[in-house]
Amino acid sequence: MTINDSHIRPMKFTSFAVERCIRVLVDGNGHFILPIDSRQVESILEPIAADIGFGPDFDYSLIQTQIDGQTFAMVVEADRAQGALYVNGDYGGVWWRVVGYKDGFSNDPFVLATTDCQDSAQCTCMSLQRLLEPARVAVRVLDGAHSEIVSNRPAEVLVLIESGDDCADDEESQSELDSVSPWAGLKPEAAMVVPEKIQGLWDGTW
Repeated sequence: MTINDSHIRPMKFTSFAVERCIRVLVDGNGHFILPIDSRQVESILEPIAADIGFGPDFDYSLIQTQIDGQTFAMVVEADRAQGALYVNGDYGGVWWRVVGYKDGFSNDPFVLATTDCQDSAQCTCMSLQRLLEPARVAVRVLDGAHSEIVSNRPAEVLVLIESGDDCADDEESQSELDSVSPWAGLKPEAAMVVPEKIQGLWDGTW
């Protein structure tokens, strides 16, 4: 079956974050996680962070809250849960999730990964955050040709070398383009391109 993905566009994230959550166990082997409300009393949650379920002498309840349209979870004393909305499931311990934020959707994080290991979540988040950092590239040009390219991370570099052409049409002056990808192990290739098409190379439309 052929899938038409012409309408699919990549998501553009502006930042990533790690959120501490409560895992909620549901019937069977299913589960979901909810971020922990910032009002959570740590002295209540800390002793049961690694537990699954509440013990018989644990007089607390798992409730859910709403803040700015987002759903959160809290473990509270049973007498404080009166009138609160209970979470539909059982307490399953403290987990972490890695979320990405898209431009214009600060209250609608996109969940990218979940784990019971805080270090793994933080490592994943740091790796994703690095992708948002700009690549820093230094190009050394000697006698009209590039001789060295240095980058802080893998990058494809377009080096434009202007070349005069008395015969070129005034409306379509041309440039020489070197497309260089040092990490791909390929030799630089040169091509003649119309300058107004160069932007298309950057945004993938040409």
